[in-house]
Amino acid sequence: MSNPGVIAAIVAGVLIVLFLLIRKRPSRPEGASPSVSAEIPEYDYDAVIASFQKTREDLHRLFFERASGSGRPRGLRWVKCDFGDDTLFAHEQSTGALSALTSVTISFEAIEGGDMEDVEAVSNLRAGTALVRFDDKGWTADGRVIFNHEPADVLERFSDELSLYQPEPTTVGDENAV
Repeated sequence: MSNPGVIAAIVAGVLIVLFLLIRKRPSRPEGASPSVSAEIPEYDYDAVIASFQKTREDLHRLFFERASGSGRPRGLRWVKCDFGDDTLFAHEQSTGALSALTSVTISFEAIEGGDMEDVEAVSNLRAGTALVRFDDKGWTADGRVIFNHEPADVLERFSDELSLYQPEPTTVGDENAV
């Protein structure tokens, strides 16, 4: 016959293991798919790009506001951010979201009493790429800039995450189509 203390210890151990397994299970909203990959929404990318063009100036202002308020780079204050005319659009492979990559030239000044106050290079203009993103909620700018890279360089550097979005060419008057 088995010892009642051993049986109680085994039951307690099984209950503890079950409790830990249940506690570690990720919670999912009711009816959500158990698949690992996120569902990628379908967008009318041409309409999204048109909305970017309409709100471009507001997005640039929002970008500057967020970037200059970020505290980065440390010891520097954002003075001005000039946006280039051309923008590349990139499709985010994991989410389906569209990102706009625009070249920028940024000027900084040292914050008084900070580490950068005596650095001569502070006044040098810095080149980079500003990123703004379109998702289910619309266009947004979080102030993310990738320094020392033009938009094409960003696409190459992050090719595992981003791919260039190129609209399908439209053919007008294609009578020779079979």
